[in-house]
Amino acid sequence: MIRMMLAVWACAAANLSGTAGGQESANAAEQLYNRMTGKILQAGTVQVALKTETKLNGNPFKTSDVRIILEAPNRLWLKAQGTSQGKPEGVTMICDGTQFKVGDGPPQAAPETVSRNYRVILVKMGVSTYLGTKVVRNVVINTTDFKMGKKEKAGGVETQAVEYVLDIGKPEPRLTTTIWIDLKTELPVRRVTVLKAPSEEIVFTESMGGLKLDEKVDPKTFELPR
Repeated sequence: MIRMMLAVWACAAANLSGTAGGQESANAAEQLYNRMTGKILQAGTVQVALKTETKLNGNPFKTSDVRIILEAPNRLWLKAQGTSQGKPEGVTMICDGTQFKVGDGPPQAAPETVSRNYRVILVKMGVSTYLGTKVVRNVVINTTDFKMGKKEKAGGVETQAVEYVLDIGKPEPRLTTTIWIDLKTELPVRRVTVLKAPSEEIVFTESMGGLKLDEKVDPKTFELPR
């Protein structure tokens, strides 16, 4: 009887230890993610070149090269070129702080949060996921269920993978995301987001090259074309 009780206690202790260890790992993953997020949200300027790929049910659907320049408090320059279902497409967006212009369209009054919104998109869901899921403006994007993934090489550097779930407040299933974070700089290198629905699976992959923070940007970059 005593041996049986000791065995039960040992199993319970092992289970509690495993739960605690899992929680510690989840906390560490979220802390690393938050440090990465803080660096990008707080930087005076952010510059990044993205290569994105979207697959629908395993088949290539869309690819693009995207370059983004952000400057606090509210300036944006974005240029994207690529293909969608084999057809070329592209767009340019510029915000000079007060006016916002998309492509050849007329300038419009700029929301006060353009630069910050795109920083949030960069750190939470990625540009390709943002465009692919048609998230409406000012939606709250929640990140939950953090897990520590593998340490591995990505983009030519040693990284720590962090897994989390995206909740964009829509009726679709939540999106599962893995982001690879450079162990030295604690900046993102790569992201894969998966949306699974009953009839389809969409995989958004984004590689981030030349991510630079707080480097000087030519003010002319944000001038709206006449």
